[in-house]
Amino acid sequence: MNTNFLYLSLGIFITVIGFILSTRKKFMVKNNYHILVLTIIILASLSKVIKTSPTPYVLIIFILALALIMGGHGRYSVYNVNEKMIYSTLISILNEKGIHYMENSNSLVLRDYNEKSISYKKHSNDCIVINLEDIIDLPFYGEIRLELRTKIKNIHDVIFPTTGVLLIVLGIANVASVLFTK
Repeated sequence: MNTNFLYLSLGIFITVIGFILSTRKKFMVKNNYHILVLTIIILASLSKVIKTSPTPYVLIIFILALALIMGGHGRYSVYNVNEKMIYSTLISILNEKGIHYMENSNSLVLRDYNEKSISYKKHSNDCIVINLEDIIDLPFYGEIRLELRTKIKNIHDVIFPTTGVLLIVLGIANVASVLFTK
């Protein structure tokens, strides 16, 4: 396979993801996909800079993809939101369900459920990772995940899509490096 075609395709892929994120539409995906896409972007960019064959990187990505598919259940990346938006949404869902909780630093501890918690952390200016791993075995896990996904889409506040803009610039740079170098 022609490496220029691979890098050009990757640049277009990165740019498309950047445009999707730049729409400011809020959405939630499994954290595994988030990590896999970032790994592909980083490894491909490194192979372009170091000017090596992409083959070892493709192997690393394949192994990483298998590892990610097998693990990381209950973790989600939420795009185009900030911590305040996630906090408000989680509080709203727990209150609607009548679930008692204690607020802790970037987590909500469920008092009536053996101190299991829902945690979240800022991954970038416009992406929050939510960890529901601790509550997977609870009967309302699916409902909370579904309501979280639904309520996030209904948040009207907007923030600047930093990740989307960064990926657009990175994708265009990757495409330009293929088109304008010999």
